[in-house]
Amino acid sequence: NSLQQSIGQIQKGIPTPQIEEIKKITNSIPAEEVNDKAIAAFYYDNPKAGLLMLLETTAKDPDEINMMNNLAAMFNL
Repeated sequence: NSLQQSIGQIQKGIPTPQIEEIKKITNSIPAEEVNDKAIAAFYYDNPKAGLLMLLETTAKDPDEINMMNNLAAMFNL
């Protein structure tokens, strides 16, 4: 699907250890917390990591409208 394609594209620009850390985060904390961390990373210090966090979480739960909305906002910037 298109989310998986986007994940693959974003991962190309992120070092492997950071990708592994992002996967640990997205697999270990609730989606709402990932959402908050992703937004903070995107706007304050690491936009690629923030985008990947939100992509990973949204791919797991595409019906979560708030995360999908935040993801769309990131893509529009």
